[in-house]
Amino acid sequence: MENRVNYFERQFLRSQDFRDEQAYHIAMRRRHNVAHHSWGIVRGLELIANDEGLFIQPGLAVDGYGRELLLAERRRLAPTVFEDVGGDLVDVYLTYGRVESDPPPAGFVECDPDGGNNFYRSQERVNVRLLRADPEADPRCPREVLPGDRAFNPARRPPDSPLVGWPVFLGQLARDAEGRAGALAANRPYAGLVGEVIHTPARRARLVVGQALADVAPQDGRRFAVHL
Repeated sequence: MENRVNYFERQFLRSQDFRDEQAYHIAMRRRHNVAHHSWGIVRGLELIANDEGLFIQPGLAVDGYGRELLLAERRRLAPTVFEDVGGDLVDVYLTYGRVESDPPPAGFVECDPDGGNNFYRSQERVNVRLLRADPEADPRCPREVLPGDRAFNPARRPPDSPLVGWPVFLGQLARDAEGRAGALAANRPYAGLVGEVIHTPARRARLVVGQALADVAPQDGRRFAVHL
C-alpha cells in the first residue's frame, strides 16, 4: 500500500516529507503509464541520415518502468558512430537519465561529511546508446532488463534510479560499401493502449478486442469486433 503524506495546520515539515510527496506522485504517474498503456515510442524519435549528418528527431517514448523519455530537440549523432561500435549496422536506443543541477550558493547549506544530495534540482534527460547490431536482439525484450521485470507489474513501485535501465529501441543506422549512411525503422516498439473495449466519446460505437467478446458473441469465437 502507498504511504501518502498527511498535512495539518501548524505541522512541522521536514525535507523527507517533501521527498515522499514527490515520490508518491512520480510512482503513481509511472504506474499509470505501464498499467493503461504498453511501453514504447509515443511519437517522433525517427532516425535521420542525410547530407547534413545523423540525427534523432524530437519525440517522446515511455520505457517499461513508466518513465518518460522526452527528447525536446533534434539530437545530432557523431559521424563516427560506425567506427565507434566497430560495424556497419548500429542499433540505436534511448535510456532514462538524471543529473543533479543547481547547487546552492556558498553558505546556504551545511557541511555534510556524508556527501549528501544538496542540489536544488534533479534534471531528467535521455541518454543515447549506440551498439553494434545484434541479430538476436528482441526490441520488445531488452537483454539489459532483469528477467523478472520484462513483464513489469504496475502494482510494484517503479524504480527511479537511472542505474536501473530499460532501453527503448529507435531503429538502426546502416553504412553501405561506399560509406553512405542510411536509417532503418523496422521493429520499432510503439506505445499502445491496454484494454478490451474502446468507446467513442458519444458512446455510439465501440471496438471490442479479445476476451471481452465472450460477453457479446460467445458462440462464434471472434477476437475482434466493431459495434455500432
